[in-house]
Amino acid sequence: MNLLPGEEVLVGLHGNKTILTSRRLQTLEKGWGSRSLAVVFLENISLIEVKKTHNVILLCLAVVGIAAGIIELNNSQSSLSMGILFTGIILMLFWWFSGRNIVKVSSKGIGTLSIDVVDISDAEVDSFIEDIQSAQENRLKPQLHAD
Repeated sequence: MNLLPGEEVLVGLHGNKTILTSRRLQTLEKGWGSRSLAVVFLENISLIEVKKTHNVILLCLAVVGIAAGIIELNNSQSSLSMGILFTGIILMLFWWFSGRNIVKVSSKGIGTLSIDVVDISDAEVDSFIEDIQSAQENRLKPQLHAD
């Protein structure tokens, strides 16, 4: 990332895939044959949102598996019913641990930056949001005093 004059890096996440500077927030995502770069200037940020998402298909399969296992277990004590119940429980655990936090930063009428914050604790996500708000306040302070 090339810094603008007077700009300094404040925070970097995911090996600097997401960078917060004193003037802007930038995310860089690279995938198989794709590359996405998004930048929003701090004065244009209008909303910061954190969403926790889970795989709904895993939850549905887990509930069906557990229900079918319990019903089958009541009808017969077969190993098949135990296997179905066990599979449902395993799917429920996969669902529970497959949750992801996504930070969405919306700008005034322009668009939304989605930052997938995998392997980052909730406290670190909260700290990152506070860092964005603090940088935004510092960036806007001269403009507010000029009015």
